[in-house]
Amino acid sequence: MAVVMFLDSDANQATGDPENLGADFIIELFSGEIILFRWDGTDFSVSATQASLSYSWSGGATIRINASDLNNTRRLNFDVTAISNIAFDPVTGEADCGPGGANCKRDFAPAVGFYTYEVKITPATLVVRRVTTTPATPVAGKPFTMRLVAARSDTGAVLQNGRVTCIGRAGTTRLRAQAARVTGGAAVCTWLIPKTATGKTFRGTTTVAFEGLRATRSISRKIR
Repeated sequence: MAVVMFLDSDANQATGDPENLGADFIIELFSGEIILFRWDGTDFSVSATQASLSYSWSGGATIRINASDLNNTRRLNFDVTAISNIAFDPVTGEADCGPGGANCKRDFAPAVGFYTYEVKITPATLVVRRVTTTPATPVAGKPFTMRLVAARSDTGAVLQNGRVTCIGRAGTTRLRAQAARVTGGAAVCTWLIPKTATGKTFRGTTTVAFEGLRATRSISRKIR
């Protein structure tokens, strides 16, 4: 069986292939291989960006592709053609539907026109990947650094810049951060632990904000 999908990624029939209701892309699933083709103005050619395209089969095909491989579409039109009873030429290995294609059965959905699909994008968040401290335990009279690594939930990209807020206390004493910045892919906060703070509890919070997204993490450690 073969499955062919025509996709109008901008929901605009005035662009794309004029003979296929403005389709900008074709997804073809055939003989265990799935390929994305892109309209280049005159014909469809293999798309250079299709890393997210995949499929599975369980009683039918489930096809997956990221919107980024379809021009970051937010609203698209599509149709599906399923072709069965395909034979293969024993010499050339090419698909053969017989004279005039009469031996193959074709099912179209919808029968006329396209389906319309609104792409729902999950709002991105910042995900805390890792929190480390140097040294492992704060020491009275010494600097104590907290590093927070955060990444975008939508792309997985580790944050490389942003605004860092550092809040630290030794017991009830508020500590002023000596450093509050993003460096080396981590939000960094450094405090100087007072010499008289031995035995007290250090509580620190690091927050990083970037493009309206925030990630925060707090720790509590006994001061040596």
